[in-house]
Amino acid sequence: MKTLIDRITKLSRPIEPIPTGLKIDLHPIDGIETVLFDIYGTLLVSGSGDVGTAAATDSSEAMAQALREAGYKGNLERAGELGPEMMQAEIRLWHEKAKQNGFEYPEVEISKVWKNIIQKFQTLEILKPDPDEVKILRLAVEYECRVNPTWPMTGALETIQQLKARDFKLGIVSNA
Repeated sequence: MKTLIDRITKLSRPIEPIPTGLKIDLHPIDGIETVLFDIYGTLLVSGSGDVGTAAATDSSEAMAQALREAGYKGNLERAGELGPEMMQAEIRLWHEKAKQNGFEYPEVEISKVWKNIIQKFQTLEILKPDPDEVKILRLAVEYECRVNPTWPMTGALETIQQLKARDFKLGIVSNA
């Protein structure tokens, strides 16, 4: 786990939020016990938008770099060319299956998505066989940090600390 944190730290850079241009107009509200946060645009500033929304021109090179850094061997350039489209197709497939099972807004387990992609690359003989499951987690971090750079939103930590000190219940509601 420390290796993943180290990689996130190394690949991350400060990102300034884009001001909304809205005038602050706050009014006290009594009786609030719980505060829920979204992720992107609230707790994190994103360099590219929501998860998985990176431009295809950037994602091919990011895919090849992520595979290299995760320790995979084979034709990494070819994997980089095919990978982003394979990933989108795999995520669509997961969403379709989940919707058929009654989930209106399905989410994916990204490590399982990556595992399927790696298996497809190995079947196509683009990547050499490699049973190391830890590499899949490393790959997920390497790729996401490249195509969707993020940084903590200015003031987010202080806001959370102040709310916690005032005994608010805190949570996250997000499609991220």
